[in-house]
Amino acid sequence: MAFRHAVSCLILLASAALAHAQRLAVCADRAGMPPFGYSSAAPGSAVEVAAGVTVDLLKLIAANQQWTLKVDLLPWARCLLDAQGGRYSLVLNVVRGEAKAGRLLLSKPFYNLHGVYVYSGRNHPQGLAVASRQQLLNLKICGMGGHRFEAFGLPTDSIDRGTSRGFEQLVAKLHLGRCDVVIGTREEIAGTYLKDEQLSAQIADGSLRMLPLPNAPEPSLHFGVPESLPGAEALVTTLNENLDRLARQGAIARLIDQHLNELNLSRR
Repeated sequence: MAFRHAVSCLILLASAALAHAQRLAVCADRAGMPPFGYSSAAPGSAVEVAAGVTVDLLKLIAANQQWTLKVDLLPWARCLLDAQGGRYSLVLNVVRGEAKAGRLLLSKPFYNLHGVYVYSGRNHPQGLAVASRQQLLNLKICGMGGHRFEAFGLPTDSIDRGTSRGFEQLVAKLHLGRCDVVIGTREEIAGTYLKDEQLSAQIADGSLRMLPLPNAPEPSLHFGVPESLPGAEALVTTLNENLDRLARQGAIARLIDQHLNELNLSRR
């Protein structure tokens, strides 16, 4: 009797593990980080869905693992909170500084970002050169709401994050003089440049200018798995094995080129 009960328990556990492996609930930042994450609608449809390099990278992993995915776009703080609460098994585009606050285990990095600061050429027509971290901290710095900035070598409490839910709101604050600089990444600005005609026009005419962050580390992008998720470490191991395989195949570089081309074509 005890043996039969033990076998039944093992079958139930195996079935639960299989169900978990087959369906993965995922969340990502609604504000976007093109080309890695952004919202996109099919031609003729008003329904916005998650798109980007990281979404497609996860789809490649899911196909190999026979997972089905449901990806929701949420405000970043809510995405992290709901993942902690067990609603999501995976968070997209996490940098290391956000892992501790979000109680996330991180996959291997799949891309290294390059930090930049953006300033208003209208307010600083002669330029705004920043040579050191301390000089940067003496300025009024803004960043995206809900995000942390330790991965850029900056304390988050030194950044005005406000309720900014998109890069266009941060640009408006720059031109209004509410911020001296906005912290971002070269990749995000390039992707947004291709996606947003108004932003690209402002960069082209010098209204917006971008320079590398001085002496800053290069934050890396990861998949984040909630620490409290049953089987969290096993899921991270599976992600890492697939990331290694896809890196050897050059899949990530191809996806970046593909999405930059798609963003460029979408403006024409």
